[in-house]
This record gives sequence, C-alpha cells and structure tokens, in this order.
Amino acid sequence: MVRIRSCIGIGALILIACACTRPSARGLDSSVSLDAAADSTWYVPPGGCAGNAAIRLPADSLRISSGWSDTTRDRNAQDAALARVVPGGWGGEWLENGGLVIALVDTSRRVEAVRALYARGYRVDGDLMKARPQPVSWDLAQLDDWFNVIIPRAFERRVTTDAGIDRMHNRISLGARDSTQKRPLTALLASLNVPCHLVSI
Repeated sequence: MVRIRSCIGIGALILIACACTRPSARGLDSSVSLDAAADSTWYVPPGGCAGNAAIRLPADSLRISSGWSDTTRDRNAQDAALARVVPGGWGGEWLENGGLVIALVDTSRRVEAVRALYARGYRVDGDLMKARPQPVSWDLAQLDDWFNVIIPRAFERRVTTDAGIDRMHNRISLGARDSTQKRPLTALLASLNVPCHLVSI
C-alpha cells in the first residue's frame, strides 16, 4: 500500500508519497475552500486569498526537475510522471475507513484514470476500480512541480525543519520550529508567488 506522505529532513530525504498534472488556471474545488476556512495551517499570500485562489504552476524559470540527482529514487518524480499522462488529474490514493480512496481533479474520469494507471503497471493492495473518488484541486505533477521549487530553497535558507507532499490533504506540508523560523519561510513562499491552498505550515 502506498503511504501517504513524502518527507524530507535536513539530514536525509525520507520518501513516502506525492502527485499532480497540468490543467489551465482554474478556481479551487469548493471542498478545498470549505476545509481551508477551518484550517489555520494554510499559507496565505500577503494579498490574501480572495483574488489569489486560481490553480497555477510555478514559473518555468524557478523549476527544478527533482531534488534527487537520480530520479529512480524519487517516488514523487515517478508518480508525477504518471500524473502527467493519467486522465482526470490523478492525486494519489490512500486507505480510509477500510476502503481505498482515489484523488482526482475530475472525478468523472475515475474509470479512465484507473485503467490508465493499470495499463502503466501501477498497483496497490486493493482494487482501484472500487475506490471512492475524492475531488481535489492539485494533481501529483503540480504538487511535485511546486515541491521542487520550494524545498531546495527552503532547506538552503534553513527556514524549514521537514517537508513533504501530503496526498490525503492534497497539499505540501512544511515544518517550522517556531514563529522565528516561520516568518522567513512565509517570506520565501511570498517571493516565489506560491498560491493559496497549496502549502500548510
């Protein structure tokens, strides 16, 4: 079974999960907006989220292909590559209440997405055809693109203690020791033009 989160620490990279695709800019899924209202860990850009809620990718000039020199070791990169070709905006899967859940930007394409995953040799413990579809805003390719923009810079500046892609919550999770470390971390995110409802701290 795929585990839910991929984490990176300053001393080592600890891999567990990730995912995304490349749709054009669009508004956030309503379920994400409702969750965000009750979650104080979301990063909010300086201008707020009212006019900054579109899904967008990082500028090409900021992109780094992978935090690993050998991408065969990078589960995030491998799953992101799948997400770029799987229809529906695949965001990963997980076990919840004894059943599988599959995250998709477009849940109406669940059958197509599962067929594409199986055709490319992707397997989990269980039948993805029976998985409950969960609507999400980001696919694994998008999450991985942003992850590889944010994380090398965050660790270079020592403004985060750990980082990972949280599939279940469809976001990038960053750790900060305290408010002293959190301030330069949020400043970095602002400088990279990170959108709303992408990063939690």
